[in-house]
Amino acid sequence: VYTLQALDVPLKKRNAAGAPIGNLVPDFSDQEKHRVTSVITVPQGLLKDQVGEAVVLVSKYGFFKKVPLSRFRALRPSKGIKVMDVRGSDELLWAHRTSETAALLLASEQGNVLRTSLGRDCRCSTIKSAGSIVMQTRDGDRIASCDVSRMTDEELRAIAQMLRKKERRPHKPASEAKTSGINTFSRSRQLYGRTR
Repeated sequence: VYTLQALDVPLKKRNAAGAPIGNLVPDFSDQEKHRVTSVITVPQGLLKDQVGEAVVLVSKYGFFKKVPLSRFRALRPSKGIKVMDVRGSDELLWAHRTSETAALLLASEQGNVLRTSLGRDCRCSTIKSAGSIVMQTRDGDRIASCDVSRMTDEELRAIAQMLRKKERRPHKPASEAKTSGINTFSRSRQLYGRTR
């Protein structure tokens, strides 16, 4: 991820040739190393002041990552940061600004659609953490497009209620969890005939 001031991009007529991005972001002068896949705009000062917004990144095979917008406040035009690892032939294709009232809508090339919450029930990731699957794609299928929409008030209330129930649910003491783990391990050793 790189940043640049939108006002640094020259304002020209619609049919004019674009300015090389390498003139504004030095790392992009190496075309083989970098390429642009998505652009989002953030009002000046929002990176510093806004804590409720996030950026959601989506790859062609259905991996995604939600990162708080405030994590990008230290970005400088000359220095980019790696935010999401993509593996094999997968590639990052979309970036959207989002909030706790938003849902992510995805459509695949083979005609499957998914809408999922980006609200408080969808945890934000750190810069260094891996992405996770947001939509399963079949062999030969890929995400064709995705966008962000607002959830209804009813959906937001249902999410808030679910989160309140989770908070009230009693947690197992650490000693119980440990005992449970030992018993499970002992059974698996017997089942597979493992010995020390």
